[in-house]
Amino acid sequence: MDADAVVQLAEALRSLTHLTRLSLEFNGNAVDSEGLIEFGRHLKELVNLTRLSLEFSDNEIRSDALVEFGEQLQSLEKVVDLDLHFENNEIGSDGFVRFGGKLKNLTRLTKLTVDCSDNEVEIDGLIGFVKHLRSLQQLTELTLCFDQTPDDVWMGKLCQALLEIPQVVVFCIQHSRYTRAELAFRMTDLEQLEPQ
Repeated sequence: MDADAVVQLAEALRSLTHLTRLSLEFNGNAVDSEGLIEFGRHLKELVNLTRLSLEFSDNEIRSDALVEFGEQLQSLEKVVDLDLHFENNEIGSDGFVRFGGKLKNLTRLTKLTVDCSDNEVEIDGLIGFVKHLRSLQQLTELTLCFDQTPDDVWMGKLCQALLEIPQVVVFCIQHSRYTRAELAFRMTDLEQLEPQ
C-alpha cells in the first residue's frame, strides 16, 4: 500500500462514525508528513473511537506533521487506549515534546503506548513528553519505546517526571537496541529509585 492508498483508506473510514475500535498498520508505506496530516484529517471524524492503534513505522514523517496529527487526535475525546508507533521516521525531540502537549487533551486515556525509537528523540525529549501527561488523570499505564541508552542521571530525571503523574500505576520502557527488553515499574518502585 502506498501513501495515496493510505489517504484513500482514511477517506473511506471517515463515514464509519460508529466505530469504537480501530487498528491499522502502515509500516514502510512511504507515508510522508503530508500523508499523515491528510490521514488525520479524516481520522478525526471517528469521534466514537475508544481504542486506537496505528503503526506508521519506517516512513518519512517529520516533527511538524506529528504535532499537527496530535491536534487532530484531540477530537477523539472518547479514546481510552491509544497505541502509536512512529519508529524510524524524522521526528526530533522538540516535535515529540509538542506532540505530548497535544495528547494531554485526551482526558479519558487510561493506557498510552508511544514508540519513538530510531528517530532523533533525545532523553530530554522523552522527559518533556512525559511531563505533558500530568493532566491525564485517568492514565494508569504508560509505555514508551525508545533507543537512547538510559543512565543513572536519565533514570533520575525520568523518575522525577513520573512521580508528577502518580495515577500511573505501571510504566514500561522498551529499548529497541536490546531486543525490546522491557522494564516495568510500579509507582512504589519509582519512589525507591528517586534520587535523594
